[in-house]
Amino acid sequence: MSGQSLNGVPMREYFERLLSDHSVAHKEHQEAHDREHKFAQLAIDKSAELATQNKNDANEWRDAMGDRERKFVTAEVVSLLVERVYSLERANERLNGVLATARFIGFGGLMTGAAALLLLFTKGGV
Repeated sequence: MSGQSLNGVPMREYFERLLSDHSVAHKEHQEAHDREHKFAQLAIDKSAELATQNKNDANEWRDAMGDRERKFVTAEVVSLLVERVYSLERANERLNGVLATARFIGFGGLMTGAAALLLLFTKGGV
């Protein structure tokens, strides 16, 4: 078998070259495969980091929105405030009516007092 050849190349040399070429190709393929795994792992690690950061950001945003909403006035409070404003407006209207009456009476009293003083002065009483 030592004397056989394939296309003019001794069989042993042919198979050794074939094995060597295959080993080189296999090594290159394995290195490429290892790089792919490394990049895939980097992508997974970065995705996990970003997911954690996103979750933390979402929690922070949710807390901020909760704080903001706690500062909102409730419909119940608005309703109470509206009722109080209406109540104050009604009280103000009543007070204005009372003041108008008092002014009228006061003006009438002032006029009566002025007339009495005038009569008193004109009749020579003082």
